[in-house]
Amino acid sequence: MLLCSFYLMLILGKYNVLTGNVYDASTKEPLQMVNIVIVGTEFGTVTDDKGYYSLIMSDSLNEIQVRYSMIGYRQAVKDIKFSGQDYLSVDIAMKMEPLKLQGIMVSAKKKKFKNTAFMTPPSLSDKDLMMLPSFVEGDLMRTIEALPGVTKSSDFSTSVSVRGGSPDQNRVLLDDVPLLNPFHLFGLVSAFNSNAIKSAELYSSGIPVRHDASLSSVLDIKTKGVGRDIEGLSGVASLSILSGSFTMGGKIPSLNSNYLLSVRRTYADKLLALFDYDLPYYFYDGYLHWETDINDNWSFVLSGYTGEDFLDIRDEDDESIRLIAFDWGNKVVALNLFHSNANEDLFHIFTGYSNHDFFLRAMDTVFITDGDINVGTIGAEYTKNFKRNEITIGVEEYYRPFEYNVNFQMGFDYSYEDIWSNRVSMYIEDKFDFSEQLILSGGLAFTHYYSESKEFEQENSDFFRAYRLSAKYFFDDLRAVTFSFGNFHQYIVPGGTLINMGIDLPIYYWIPLGGEYDPEEAHHFNLGFEGWLKEDLYFSLEGYYRRYNRLLNMKDMEDIQITTEKTYYETMLEEGSGKAYGFDFLLKKEIGNLRGWLSYSFLKTDVTFGEETYPTDWDRNHNIHLTLLALLGKRYEAGVQFAFCTGNPYTTDLARCRYRKELMPYGENEATWIQLWGDKNQVRYPSYVRLDASLGRSFYFGNNELDVKLSIYNVLDSKNVFMYYYDYDEEPPIKKAFNMLPRIPSIEFIYKF
Repeated sequence: MLLCSFYLMLILGKYNVLTGNVYDASTKEPLQMVNIVIVGTEFGTVTDDKGYYSLIMSDSLNEIQVRYSMIGYRQAVKDIKFSGQDYLSVDIAMKMEPLKLQGIMVSAKKKKFKNTAFMTPPSLSDKDLMMLPSFVEGDLMRTIEALPGVTKSSDFSTSVSVRGGSPDQNRVLLDDVPLLNPFHLFGLVSAFNSNAIKSAELYSSGIPVRHDASLSSVLDIKTKGVGRDIEGLSGVASLSILSGSFTMGGKIPSLNSNYLLSVRRTYADKLLALFDYDLPYYFYDGYLHWETDINDNWSFVLSGYTGEDFLDIRDEDDESIRLIAFDWGNKVVALNLFHSNANEDLFHIFTGYSNHDFFLRAMDTVFITDGDINVGTIGAEYTKNFKRNEITIGVEEYYRPFEYNVNFQMGFDYSYEDIWSNRVSMYIEDKFDFSEQLILSGGLAFTHYYSESKEFEQENSDFFRAYRLSAKYFFDDLRAVTFSFGNFHQYIVPGGTLINMGIDLPIYYWIPLGGEYDPEEAHHFNLGFEGWLKEDLYFSLEGYYRRYNRLLNMKDMEDIQITTEKTYYETMLEEGSGKAYGFDFLLKKEIGNLRGWLSYSFLKTDVTFGEETYPTDWDRNHNIHLTLLALLGKRYEAGVQFAFCTGNPYTTDLARCRYRKELMPYGENEATWIQLWGDKNQVRYPSYVRLDASLGRSFYFGNNELDVKLSIYNVLDSKNVFMYYYDYDEEPPIKKAFNMLPRIPSIEFIYKF
């Protein structure tokens, strides 16, 4: 009936239109998925990702009352009078509401729950990143580790594993453009400035077929914009014990545009220099987000990121002698053009550029490596809405030239300067509302992958097919069962000298696959159950099985032929297989004075290379995470995160014996120790336990706000073992534990204006 009335109004031309923007009264940020309802009627809508809304109604509704509501915000009610006008624009500023909102459904998440055929992906908002307990400062990747299905190998890295896949099998997208190395400080912190991030969704099941470029997961990150109708400047300035950042945004009315600029730099090197202490390391990053409305139907978003890390260690006695120089960084530019019409059809054109560069030099002449990896992407996507179908067709192309040089200055010198790959994909996806109880979704992608190296006289051209199928059956409005499966490919793998030398750093030297190396392949099978136990308590339970038909792994240095660049490339990778299975449980409360989530994951992994089968380094069988945020009055907020995980597997020594060097053709007349190693990863470190806590206090100065957050990482100072080593200064040598991060207090100041 409502649909008939809508079409009748359009035909007769007798209707009133109400439009506007909804934004946060404090931060001036646009609010998406705000419920907007004309009181006393069934007419309503929700705001889009830019905070914009539009309501079309009969011209008989001249005087109306409109209600704006969103979880976590005070409800706003506005009296509207058209007075003969047929078009009005009304902007609404909503204030955060610290009181419990009983009886209100989490509408944004429920909408996604009702409109997707797969398990609703867990998501994090910018407010989650700001207020949760943190390691020195809010960090997206360290927050993600508390989500179900996510494990990691140590506290010293923010790289994560998702459902048994290796960390390099996670595809990170920043505004739809891949970010190749999202880490600072050798992986200790991530490259994401929380002040510039709007949201992050982690797809571990039901991954759309257009994302057929990684074996494990997709982390979809969106940068922030600002309200298009905000007067003056708004922004955030923050300071932590690690870095300082400044974020500023505003509008340019003459261009019908708004922008947000965010910069961050670690300042420890500058601070310590005041006390005559030299810290030869620093990093910085910057974000730009620009939105322009061309007209009512066309808009474009330009976003960019740049970040660099620098390490320069010099000899204390002679600073002209460089001991180690190491720098790496990323650059991303993304341009998205959108067109929509009254039927909610969407046309999307996108193009982007991503770069990862690295440089390592030791002792100026002993060892040098550098590389430059570029990804150019362009594509278009069209989504057409029918009565019961939503069909998406698209095409995209990725072009990757690589440059990779290594020089040991000891007879080993190779260079990859003319390797490139090209991937073109065409895909179609269909979401079909089979009935009120059943949603089906499927997709097909056809990919042509081409790689070439004139230097190695190699050329590889092949076609690959990817498919997805998902189904969701609703028992009622609050509960549903889901099923999904598909196949996945990955066209680049990590390699490089550091991996060969046994140094595990998440600074990947990506290698294109060509010649005898076919892309990696995996199959995913998922069965789940999700919904709400009550209006504000969401749950999900999903079991999965993953079969890795083809995995590629960097060989040990002694197994690689290094006579020429070509033989190195042709022998550096070995092919294997693997499997991962388990289940993930999530219970999440998203509104009220007390909110948070409880997650439990069971995981088993095995990989086989050659004759050896073993669990992966991140095979934590049991993972429990509890995250709580509590509003204490109107000015205080406390946070707690607790983690208990099975210890990671490792390879232990079975026996040790003395060996005298005089039996060898070199060395002195001394005895040394030789260790006999057991099978790979067949024993485990002790269980991992960690408790983090935070307390925040808000101070208000007119329309401005200062948040002060005190965090304590590892409150209990748990001695989580990173590795074992032998102290050879003792006789006999004593086996000791090298532990992960100790108790670390930190403080953050966040000023919003």
